Amino acid sequence: MKLLRALQDGQIQRVGDTQPHQVDVRILAATNRDLEKEVEDGRFRQDLFYRLSGIDIRTPPLGERRDDIPLLARHFLSTYREKNAAAPVEFSPDTIDILGRYPWPGNVRELQKEVERAATLASGEASIDPSHLSARVTGPASALPPETGSGISLDQLEHRHIQGVLEANDWNIQRAAELLGIHRNTLTRKMSDFGLKKPT
Repeated sequence: MKLLRALQDGQIQRVGDTQPHQVDVRILAATNRDLEKEVEDGRFRQDLFYRLSGIDIRTPPLGERRDDIPLLARHFLSTYREKNAAAPVEFSPDTIDILGRYPWPGNVRELQKEVERAATLASGEASIDPSHLSARVTGPASALPPETGSGISLDQLEHRHIQGVLEANDWNIQRAAELLGIHRNTLTRKMSDFGLKKPT
């Protein structure tokens, strides 16, 4: 309610203060949820949704923007090199191909963590090779189909991948979330969406 008042009236009241203060701010909000559906399901306040609604910029998940993967990977490697001079300067062509075919269920954050991990393992070498990538990225079940018309959706690939990581870690949610490069709560939500439960 306090946030709603601030959005509606442009006023806030500091903790311990007795008078409201006028503020002039612009709100930038981001989410990976469908907020309209969240409102329909009663999990997000409708009045807050309409207060926040303005210009919507919808960004597809990284797995659907395969052309962006090499650019982002090289950016993360360059950033990592600024702090670690011994890090490799480039990816081998095979490594770029593997990164481009992985579905990245953890989106950009997962890619960043994978690049940093590989760069650490390849410290002192000229380039990052496939051997420096984690098993979940190079595994046979990790690759996207070469063409989009293969009949396998990204959701199905993500479902399989998450299930494989959970099974490989005895359904330890915290460990699986760390390997996927996503927050534990995000993994729990995805498990619910995909109907994934630890076998009894």
